[in-house]
Amino acid sequence: MNGDQIDWAAIGLDVGKILLGEPNPHLTTRKQARWGSNGSISLDVASGRFYDHEAGEGGGVAWLIERDHGNVREFLDRHGF
Repeated sequence: MNGDQIDWAAIGLDVGKILLGEPNPHLTTRKQARWGSNGSISLDVASGRFYDHEAGEGGGVAWLIERDHGNVREFLDRHGF
């Protein structure tokens, strides 16, 4: 895995669905996906940046993988990214 060759924004929504399930359809738009009944976790689709509004923290796709899974390389390999 070479982080410079990964289009993180392009895989953000897919990674979010694997780790968080389907986004809330009532709060999700083409520009922003939201998870939770109140949309507490958001993804800026264009940039691939996640934000957890309840915890007050966020980061890129690798941040979400580390937070919810642990090993980024292992996760990406296992899911074919």
